[in-house]
Amino acid sequence: LIATYERSPYTRIKMTLSFPDGYPSHPLIVNIDQDAVVPPGLKKKLEKDLNELSSEKSKDAHYDQVRSVWERLVSFVDSNLFFPCWRELKKCVDLLPNSNSAPAKITTKTKQSTLSIISESKGKIKLTLHNEAYHYKCTITVDPAYPDHSPATGGKSCLIRVQDTNFP
Repeated sequence: LIATYERSPYTRIKMTLSFPDGYPSHPLIVNIDQDAVVPPGLKKKLEKDLNELSSEKSKDAHYDQVRSVWERLVSFVDSNLFFPCWRELKKCVDLLPNSNSAPAKITTKTKQSTLSIISESKGKIKLTLHNEAYHYKCTITVDPAYPDHSPATGGKSCLIRVQDTNFP
């Protein structure tokens, strides 16, 4: 079974569900197509989550594995405003040393720089940068229409609100 869900041209996921012998006692096999919209890291994350869900449902021989997987996928696409900028967000995190930790951190002599996700559903990130005596703190909110900046969608790339800085 091949299915595609799209909230916008920038938030489209195509998945293939394979039914193994012994279904529903054996879990569906979920494969997410990697393309221009879905980068490798997101593909891996979604496949892991959706296959775990299918496996959990198969324990009781539930026939609702397809529905459950589909609902989880739709919920992710509709509620995660970072989906269309997943690659960009990943690149930002990768710029920070020790990016394997959450939140990502840069350590200077006395202060840490951090990038923290405040809310996936609101598309909000908190960024704190420190370099020697200077600091810059802001929140960044991704617009729901991102990356479409056209007047028809009312789209904006993002909203940056400076909370505090001593940078001249």
